[in-house]
Amino acid sequence: MLADLALQAAGQTVTVRGSGSQTLRLTASDLAQAAAALSRALPERPEREILVLGGALDDPATRALLSWATVAGAALLLEDPGGVLGSAVWARPTLFAGAAEEVAGLRRAAERGEEGWLRRLRRPRTPRPRPWGRLHTVFSTDLPLPPEDETFWRDRGVMVRFLPQCGIDWYISPRGDRDA
Repeated sequence: MLADLALQAAGQTVTVRGSGSQTLRLTASDLAQAAAALSRALPERPEREILVLGGALDDPATRALLSWATVAGAALLLEDPGGVLGSAVWARPTLFAGAAEEVAGLRRAAERGEEGWLRRLRRPRTPRPRPWGRLHTVFSTDLPLPPEDETFWRDRGVMVRFLPQCGIDWYISPRGDRDA
């Protein structure tokens, strides 16, 4: 994994999964464009971003987010997919990226946090506070979220984005000139 990240940092091409059994080689320019697209999709914030990410390096969404985190200087917590939810609750990120199923699991964790006994002692607040005090964006990397999940996050001031909507064309469908 470290050798692969070093290739990306050195500006060399990296290989990710394409559609079907195809692979896709991404150049430093592709990754820089992905980072720029993600930057445009996020609100400007003076604080350092904190991203929890649990994807494989051959996943194009993971590569795009890693590129953004590198350029933005974000604190990055890389986790195995099975442990990403626990790490997200522990780290209290500003951004979370995962498959729709992982975002649903994060919602359940946020709901449990809202139902804690200390929270019940407080008066209900409108609007509801952000989960963990600072989560502002949730990226779904594989499918758009169901409307009830989007509503849950938006009611708490959290922006919801489906990663392909951020303008990363190679994420949606690989172009023939880059197939390996």
